[in-house]
Amino acid sequence: MRRLKQTNEHKPDDGIYGDCYRTCIAMLIGLEKPDYVPLFYSLKGNEQSEAARGWLNERGLTLFEILYPGETEIDAVTETMQALNSGIPYILSGKGQHGVNHSTVWIGDKCFCDPLTGEASPDPLVGPTDNGYWWIEILVKLPEPIVYGFDRSSGPDMTHIEITNLYGTIERHRIVKKDKDHGPDD
Repeated sequence: MRRLKQTNEHKPDDGIYGDCYRTCIAMLIGLEKPDYVPLFYSLKGNEQSEAARGWLNERGLTLFEILYPGETEIDAVTETMQALNSGIPYILSGKGQHGVNHSTVWIGDKCFCDPLTGEASPDPLVGPTDNGYWWIEILVKLPEPIVYGFDRSSGPDMTHIEITNLYGTIERHRIVKKDKDHGPDD
């Protein structure tokens, strides 16, 4: 995994939003530049997570989220990640050194990269996010769609079958029936 420096400094009064979050996603995916990931920060509340998740879903990925209450010391959060998920990179978001929400990449109990500097940092976060939580996000691959139902509503001839998979996608397949004298390719 390569360390990356964010390209946008956070200046909301000037209409510029920091891109630490997309920089973290780019690192976890293995991209060369943060610009390859859309800028989600300008969205509000759950819109940011939903937009990021939608973009990742198109690539067969998603983020698994874990919240720790803000009263939890950051060392307890990162030591737990070290004990239970050693070696797995994750995004840890809290309040950064500049007093705004900030996302960083960690492995175990060590900050791998603070996108503000593009380097490892011993103390990139000074507290939980402004909603009172430490946010941990782990990049995971989505499972292949699983077929869990089908509909034979095309009638007794069974000329079509509809399959609904885990994601609610309906696939319609044509069924070719063999007669006793000829195969489907005759």
